Amino acid sequence: MSEPSPKDSSKSPTFKSLLVDDYERVTDARLQETCSGFGARVCPKVGLKEVLPIEGSGLPSEHFR
Repeated sequence: MSEPSPKDSSKSPTFKSLLVDDYERVTDARLQETCSGFGARVCPKVGLKEVLPIEGSGLPSEHFR
């Protein structure tokens, strides 16, 4: 496995990247490549509150922040 390059020239000047360093970008690229063959998709840094329902869980809302 090769080391990630120090700079990513594909960064958009308009949007902030969710991936903070080259290792996260390399990992994401490899996961995307692998998963695409199975019709799957990787969504990095998705909060649990985006996936799990808060209403009716029995836990206080501050636990979901």
